[in-house]
Amino acid sequence: MAKDKSQRNLALVVVDVQRKFFFVPHPSAEASRDMHLEGVATLVDMFHEAGRPVFFVVHDGPARGTCSGEEGMELLDGIPAGPDDIFVHKTHMNAFNGTDLAEMIRELGCDTALICGMYAEHCAMATYWGAWDNGLSPFMAKGGMIAFREEVLESVYAVCRTFDFDEVAENLSRAADERFH
Repeated sequence: MAKDKSQRNLALVVVDVQRKFFFVPHPSAEASRDMHLEGVATLVDMFHEAGRPVFFVVHDGPARGTCSGEEGMELLDGIPAGPDDIFVHKTHMNAFNGTDLAEMIRELGCDTALICGMYAEHCAMATYWGAWDNGLSPFMAKGGMIAFREEVLESVYAVCRTFDFDEVAENLSRAADERFH
């Protein structure tokens, strides 16, 4: 029997919200970032406040043909990483490929990866499918995805299972209630 969304033990997986992906200008990606970056930050804050795990997945290596160095590895301005957040370094589009991400999520008592970040149609989507392959239940965070091409977001949401902000709040509230009762 499938679990209701409110019964899932969520871990937030924030994919590739790094400065390096904006060193080469791309107007569509920049517009999507400007529209949805606050949604990513809100999700991170929600998970911090609930004491739930936050994983930042960062892509090592060059972005779109430019090697960006340390400055490129930094998170985008406005993303509130906390001291207990876990950083996972990847070299593939799928954040589960060649990393211990699935094991770390399970070790923290989670069964579901709520994916946000960028790019929705590239690394975030690859990570979504990779979660299935690793025995986790994936969902995309509706309103917390940045796309290289904004027009693909509705297709991503149509193909993938999603959580919206109200559903996330309900889930985190239920998890907090269960912890304290």
